[in-house]
Amino acid sequence: MAVGGFFGLAKGLIYAKALGSEEMGVYSFGALLALYGISLATFGVYRGLDCVLPVLFGGREIEKAYALRNLSAGYLLLVTGLMTGCTFLISLLPVFTNPAIAPLLRAAVVLAVTTAHFGLALIELRSNGRTLELSAVIAIKGALLCAIGLLATGRISATGLIAAESAINSVLFVVSAAWLSRRYSFSFRPPGAILELMRVGVPVSIKDLIQDFTLYLDRWSIVYLFGFDALGKYAFALALVAVGEVIRTAIGMRIGATAAQEFGRSGSIRAMLARINQSSRVALALFLLGWIPFSFLSGHMVRRYFPDYSEVVTILPILYLGVALQTINIYEWIPMALKRTRLLLASTLIALAGVAAIYGVGVLRGWPISGFAWGFVASRALMLTAHFVISVVLTNRYEGERRKSSLESIDDSTHLIR
Repeated sequence: MAVGGFFGLAKGLIYAKALGSEEMGVYSFGALLALYGISLATFGVYRGLDCVLPVLFGGREIEKAYALRNLSAGYLLLVTGLMTGCTFLISLLPVFTNPAIAPLLRAAVVLAVTTAHFGLALIELRSNGRTLELSAVIAIKGALLCAIGLLATGRISATGLIAAESAINSVLFVVSAAWLSRRYSFSFRPPGAILELMRVGVPVSIKDLIQDFTLYLDRWSIVYLFGFDALGKYAFALALVAVGEVIRTAIGMRIGATAAQEFGRSGSIRAMLARINQSSRVALALFLLGWIPFSFLSGHMVRRYFPDYSEVVTILPILYLGVALQTINIYEWIPMALKRTRLLLASTLIALAGVAAIYGVGVLRGWPISGFAWGFVASRALMLTAHFVISVVLTNRYEGERRKSSLESIDDSTHLIR
């Protein structure tokens, strides 16, 4: 996973150099649209699998896990086909005043579709603890993206770069589905199983969709107030702090899924929470130790090698803190493992209301970019607090119910003996 994080940093630097701040802003906007497209395409199913598959693999219910994965693949094929067709039709309507928006929209939906299928092909590796293979695939993708960025310097637009990423996703999906994911296929029966999966996954997907929109309001605010050039510079700053993805990806993908597998084997949610708490503390300590060195080194690098982006130097330490808080927030795995995702949704909505209020004030008052960087930190702090509180509440409730059930069983056994 660390390799993937480093390639993410390299990709951001290469794209910034290849595109320039204006086109970097256009690329970032297209990637943002693709993110929403992924959330819509995988709505209910992908997150349902995240809740169910680690527990199934941990409980050795392998056949059931494969059947659910393949049924989800068939469902995703239908949904993405419909979504692509509708988006292409909308892009042909004479409603876009900027002629560059329609092709960007088409490129973004293709990127969303190919990323969704590629992610589903890899979900078994993540859920079953095959992190070495998963890291290798992510590293290969990162290397290919960096190579395209280097070759495309001065020769390709942001839309063309998004299309190239879609092509890479498609090739890697075919390779992953054929050789890495065991018995991967597109299944359409029994359809009732999808509804059961969505019953668990829909609340998490609603949470993700609203969270993706709200937590990225800083990007929308910046492009609204300052334009694509400012968004490109802000995106470059975020690419630099993507070094934090080295830790974030390792924790989110590895620790959360592994803890859920252990819960599937032992049934102890308190042990799962303790593991997540320990991982979060270690990650936070590592981030704090790296804060000052990162601020110095990144500032020096930007001034020397990326002078066009030098104005973002002041916000890099701020964004770094936000990434640190986002990294240690893996507490959503607790309600996901317990399949209490409606409470997760409710707690997230409360936090996101506060986030929307922060960015709303920023737009009305015309904050500078540094103000939105602090909003980035505040939004991640609110999300961390909400998920931590709901995880502790659910853990105490579950353990209390479990203890009560155990005492009742003992009482029943004693009564039978008498």
